[in-house]
Amino acid sequence: MSDQWSRLTLRVISPSLTPEQIGAKIGIQTEGQSRDSFWLYDLDVPSGQSLSGQLQAMTDFLEEKLDALQELSREGEISLSISWSPRLGQDGTQLNERLINILSSLNAYVMLDTYTDTDEE
Repeated sequence: MSDQWSRLTLRVISPSLTPEQIGAKIGIQTEGQSRDSFWLYDLDVPSGQSLSGQLQAMTDFLEEKLDALQELSREGEISLSISWSPRLGQDGTQLNERLINILSSLNAYVMLDTYTDTDEE
């Protein structure tokens, strides 16, 4: 995995709403898993945008949809998955105060998921 990539995914789980109903409340229809009543949104960003740029875009998205997400968080669960392939050696990212405050207001949890090349040369 020589190319660095990243993807941010927002997940909303509701015990009483379908993915279509969740999407309607948020204002975005996406593919969901109706069996488990969860809605997924992969942040749509330009190819090659840095992880920090994607985190900023997700922060803006969450802020724009905050009222609907807070309503959904009262009866369901919200999570943010941050997946990326780190640079060789050492790599990291930073969650700024604004993003942390938004996630806190949603009682959301964050999953950090890294992918590395397992082949040693």
